[in-house]
Amino acid sequence: MQAPFARLPVAFAAFVACLAVAASALPAGALSITPDPVVFNLDLGGGMLLKGNFDFVGTVTGTPGGGIVLDGSVGAGDITLIFTATIDADSDFGLATTYISRFPNLSPVFSGVGTIPGAGVDVTNGFVGSSSATVHYDSPNELDPGETSDAFFLSFSSISIGDQLNLEYVILPLGTVTVVPEPQVTVLLLLGMGALGWRVRKRLV
Repeated sequence: MQAPFARLPVAFAAFVACLAVAASALPAGALSITPDPVVFNLDLGGGMLLKGNFDFVGTVTGTPGGGIVLDGSVGAGDITLIFTATIDADSDFGLATTYISRFPNLSPVFSGVGTIPGAGVDVTNGFVGSSSATVHYDSPNELDPGETSDAFFLSFSSISIGDQLNLEYVILPLGTVTVVPEPQVTVLLLLGMGALGWRVRKRLV
C-alpha cells in the first residue's frame, strides 16, 4: 500500500517552498524582532546591577523620517530597524554604548547607523561596518538610570528572517534578537498552510 505522504501533490511541496522564500524576502513593514523588548539585568559584582531594556520601535525602508545617518550609507531600499534604550531607575549603572553584531551567520549586512532626535538622551555618535555597529549615548556622559535614549536605527543592505543580532556593552552580553515576520504575517502564512493541508487531507481520505 502506498504511504499517504507519498501521495501528497507536488503542488503542496512547491507551496511550502514558496512560503519559505516569501518569508525570507518580506518587505520592511512585515519584519519584526523577538524578543521585544530585550530586557537585561546584569550583576556586575557585589550585587551591583545594570538593568534596562531595548524597545523595538518598528521597521522602515531607507532612512527614517527625521533621521540622521551618523555613519555609513543608507540606500533607499535598505531595511532599517529602529530602537530605543532605557536604563531602569533602580539600576546601579548607566550605559555609555551599545555594540550590535551579527550572529552567527554572514547575514545581515549592515549599511548604516543613525538617530532620530527627540526628547530623550541624545545618541551622539555611531560607527558601522558590514558586520557590526556601535551607538554612543550623550558622549562623553552616558544613559543614566531612569533615562530613555532618543531612537537609534540600524540599516541593512541585506537582512532575512532568522538572522540574529547580539547586543553588548563592551564585552557584557545584553541580549540576542532574531528577525521574524510581523505577527499578522505569520498568522496569514499559517492559515494558508493550514487551509491547503486540509484540502490535501480531504483528497487523501
